[in-house]
Amino acid sequence: MQPIMRYYLLAIAVFALVHTSGAQFVTTWKTNNPGISKHNQITIPAQGSYTIFWQEVGNSHNHGKAKGRNFTTLTFPKAGLYKISITGRLRQILFSNQGDKEKLMTIEQWGNIAWVSMAGAFWGCKNLTCNAIDAPDLSQVKSLELMFAKCIRFNGIIGHWNTSKVVDMSWMFHDAQLFNRPIGHWNTSQVTNMSYMFYGATSFNQPIGNWNTAKVTNMRWMFFLAKSFSYAISHWNMTKVNDVSNMFKGAARFKSQTGYWKQLKK
Repeated sequence: MQPIMRYYLLAIAVFALVHTSGAQFVTTWKTNNPGISKHNQITIPAQGSYTIFWQEVGNSHNHGKAKGRNFTTLTFPKAGLYKISITGRLRQILFSNQGDKEKLMTIEQWGNIAWVSMAGAFWGCKNLTCNAIDAPDLSQVKSLELMFAKCIRFNGIIGHWNTSKVVDMSWMFHDAQLFNRPIGHWNTSQVTNMSYMFYGATSFNQPIGNWNTAKVTNMRWMFFLAKSFSYAISHWNMTKVNDVSNMFKGAARFKSQTGYWKQLKK
C-alpha cells in the first residue's frame, strides 16, 4: 500500500473515531452502590434502541459492547466504576426516583442524542455530578419537570442550553441543594409552569430577572425554602399567572416585590 493511501485511511479512521466519540452520551456508574440490580450490574432506565460501549475506569482491558432497548441491564465481569457510552436512537432517560438511581455518578458528555423528554430524567440521583461542557439536544423537549430533583450534588454548567421549546420547568431543581449556576439566559418564552422549580434549592442565587414569563400561569411554591435567593425579578410579566401561593415561603433573603405585580390574582 502506498504511503499516501495509508495516510488517507488513517485520517479517515481518526475522523470517524472523533466524530463517533463526540456523538456519544457518556456517563459513569458505580455498580456496587445501592440499587435494584446486582453488585456487578447496572440497569439503564431508558426509552429507545441504542448501542452501549462500556469500559471499567482505570482498566482499559475490561471493556465491551452491547445492544440496548428500553430498560437494559448490563452485567460486568466484576463490580467497579464503569464508563458507559451510548449512541443510537436513545430517546429518554427516566430514573423517576427509582431503580439504580444511586449508581449513576457522573454525566461526562451529552453528545448528539435527540431527546424527546427530560421529565423525571435524573430524579433521585443523589450522587450525580456533571462534568459535561456540551449541551443536550433539547429541540424536541417540552418538559424538564423533575429533571434534577433530589440531585443533591448536582451543580453542572447548563446556562448555555437551548430551552426554547420547553413548556414545563416545574420541580426541576427540587432539593438540588448545591445547584448555583447561571441560567439567566435561558429562553423561557414557551414555559407555562414554573411551580416548585427551586423548591429546596438552598444554594441557588443567580440573576433570572430577564426571563420571559409571558406565558407562565403557575408559580406556586416556586422558591419555597430557596433560602439563598435574593435577586430582583420585579420586571417579570405576570399577566397570565393565576397561582403564586407560597411562592417565596421560606426564601429568607428574598425581599418581596409583589408590589410591582398589580395584576396578580390572590
